[in-house]
Amino acid sequence: MPELPGRSGPGAVKSTLQELIQYPERATNGEGQVSFVVEPDGRVTRPVMLKSISGPVDEAVVAAALRLPRFTPGRHRGQPVAVRLVVPVVVDIR
Repeated sequence: MPELPGRSGPGAVKSTLQELIQYPERATNGEGQVSFVVEPDGRVTRPVMLKSISGPVDEAVVAAALRLPRFTPGRHRGQPVAVRLVVPVVVDIR
């Protein structure tokens, strides 16, 4: 599985993504899921919302996914490979 440098554990990607989201002025609370591919060179590509929260929030989540730092790529038989990740997103603005 791909890993973020300097971060480990099952919640590392989720927490890093949450930190990068720049919420729109009128963000809607909710739970969603974003999917993206970590390429063999560690770049994030092809983000898409699998479970929508709202249009503006979805756009902010997709933009945040593209700002994730470069990953240490996943490997299969010693070779770097592309891996699709699905990350839950929770928006709870008070």
